Amino acid sequence: MDSTRLVIAFLWRLPTRFILDRTWRLPYKEFVTMMIPQMTVPENLPVFPLTGVLLLPGTILPLHIFEPRYRNMVEDALDADKIFFIQLKGINRFRFEEELPLQRGYRRVRAIYTEFPDATLAEGWSCDRKQVLEALGEFGRAHGMQVKPEHAERFSDLELVNLLGVSLPFHPAEKQALLEAPTLKEREKILVNLLRLGAGSADPGEDTSPRTLN
Repeated sequence: MDSTRLVIAFLWRLPTRFILDRTWRLPYKEFVTMMIPQMTVPENLPVFPLTGVLLLPGTILPLHIFEPRYRNMVEDALDADKIFFIQLKGINRFRFEEELPLQRGYRRVRAIYTEFPDATLAEGWSCDRKQVLEALGEFGRAHGMQVKPEHAERFSDLELVNLLGVSLPFHPAEKQALLEAPTLKEREKILVNLLRLGAGSADPGEDTSPRTLN
């Protein structure tokens, strides 16, 4: 198995949810907390493969656990490090150096976190909000979505870029590109290019990112 794939570490806690509707609205601030917890992350992690799903540090993903093997995984996680489910909050990206033997039917990996200091990436960084919102407006018009820029005022630059990346209907390979971005500035650049590409206004010569499937 390719050990260079990127995956996400998750924290089990926080009754947080996104509000999305057919007109596509940014999640309301009172339902979102983007703080990335400072905590010790375990070397060995249970994994729950989900195709086409992106969860960036600080964002939230609710899950419905029903398969016996994943119920086993939840029970084991709660008895040990409390790292994994029921509602997921992204903590830190990682690569894995090897896949471990199955435990009670579910997969596990040995994680390496050193490449991604996600909890400190936002220090001293700001995005070009005008550019991001203009690209979002173009994307919305192209897809018949109602975009309300005033909602963006509720969010910090980190929240804006990460929530757009997680919430918008990008292709899995495009989501993977956002996940693999080495810096927040690079993630912002990829996001803007994807929005413009989706709106049909991107420069054909622009490279949105390395597009590799997870």
